[in-house]
Amino acid sequence: MAIFDSNKAKLKKGKADQPVATTKVQEVITETAEPVTPQITLDELVDAFLRKTKAWENKVQENLGNLRNQQNSLKEKINKQTRTALEHDLQDENEEAAKYRLANKDLRLELEEVEASISEFENHTVGKVDFTADIKVIQEAANRELHENIKAQEATFGQRAAIDLQIKELEMKKKQLAAERDRLDQFGPGYTVSKIVRFIYPAPIQKLSSYDREAFVRNWIFGEDISYYLPREESDEPRDILTTNYEIRHTEPNSEIQTARINSQKQSAIVLQEWKEVHPNAEIIRSFSPDVGTLEIVYKNKA
Repeated sequence: MAIFDSNKAKLKKGKADQPVATTKVQEVITETAEPVTPQITLDELVDAFLRKTKAWENKVQENLGNLRNQQNSLKEKINKQTRTALEHDLQDENEEAAKYRLANKDLRLELEEVEASISEFENHTVGKVDFTADIKVIQEAANRELHENIKAQEATFGQRAAIDLQIKELEMKKKQLAAERDRLDQFGPGYTVSKIVRFIYPAPIQKLSSYDREAFVRNWIFGEDISYYLPREESDEPRDILTTNYEIRHTEPNSEIQTARINSQKQSAIVLQEWKEVHPNAEIIRSFSPDVGTLEIVYKNKA
């Protein structure tokens, strides 16, 4: 961009031998003060505005730098020629002194013009320029997008409330299912049969632990072998196999006897049936639940 008029910016030949700044700052303003073209988003508008003001400031500072260099050069030449004129005066060389004073007069005129241009550019730095039109466009875009932002936030609040309600309903359903599972596990067919277990078990039922009692009833319902749970004197099998939890841990186990521990939230009877389907060659000796959600199956492989 042309900063100074091409003719006036040429170096003057002669006594001054110094470029003179004569271009008006309006030339810079004309090239950089075009309105920011409205963009789609606020971000784009702000970015365009910042690019514009940065270019403006750079151009102003570039011109100020050039003008101040000229100012310093002119002052130096004026001082030098003033000293030279004084030396000629001291030597009574009045004509030579007059020449230098005349040259200084021209230099001072150029200096005044340069300093006027400096003042004009200083009054057009970014902080002193009116960008009202650009700021108005940005304000309108910000207003529009803020309303859109608020609506979007309100929509997310509504969606979150709906999700929170769904979560609450699902948590309630989960509790209901857990309660139903506990009811089915506690009051299923085994519970009903346990009411008549004294007619099935050929000895006082108090001799069985609660785990063994549950396993006995379950095996009886499935038609599995229940001899393990019968009193010693009535058992059809010798009692040299493991009989209690204590013996499982503290006696030398029969190498043919194995124990499977299964963790599942399903009903014990369902877990046992599924396990039997996967292990058709296993002969179940007994099964019981040492903890809620855990089923232990004592078995040996059929020959």
